[in-house]
Amino acid sequence: MEEFTEDDEGMPVVDVNDNPVGVLSAVEDGEAYVEFEPGVLDAIKSNLGIGAVGEGEEDAYLLREEMVDRITDEKIRLRGDHVAE
Repeated sequence: MEEFTEDDEGMPVVDVNDNPVGVLSAVEDGEAYVEFEPGVLDAIKSNLGIGAVGEGEEDAYLLREEMVDRITDEKIRLRGDHVAE
């Protein structure tokens, strides 16, 4: 997988069914952080196994490589086990 860049900030993040789950809010040193939509966060947070990170980034979560199915020019798709219900 290619490393995330600041150009990716603002890209939508979707589940395997193309349901929007959030947006790529920041990229720092090649690590991507996702800000999840409020209702979606509760539905998928336990499956993601992540916690909030970064100073002042209470709603931003590290997007680990194993969570990503594919990245296109328009969106980031999560793997099948990270689905919003």
